[in-house]
Amino acid sequence: MRELSLGLVRPIDAMRVWIQEVSVGVINGFVLGLLIGVVAWMWKGNPSLRLVIGGALGLNTIVAVSIAGVLPLLLQAHRPGPRGGQWPFAYYHN
Repeated sequence: MRELSLGLVRPIDAMRVWIQEVSVGVINGFVLGLLIGVVAWMWKGNPSLRLVIGGALGLNTIVAVSIAGVLPLLLQAHRPGPRGGQWPFAYYHN
């Protein structure tokens, strides 16, 4: 986001930004999923619950950083005008 506001990254760099964001998301997702999975396993004593909760949190983190990293670039490329990021909803609402 800082690079976008400073003009250091353009919409054409979306793939590079996505790869950087996903690499951070994989690390965060793995660590957070492992921690929460162990807590869930200790809490309920069910090892399959550990895998489900840990995997869901890990996948959720990866998807979240992917969207948060690439969406501003896609919005900048689309040049939505004065309504900013509301362009998909503005057409539906009217």
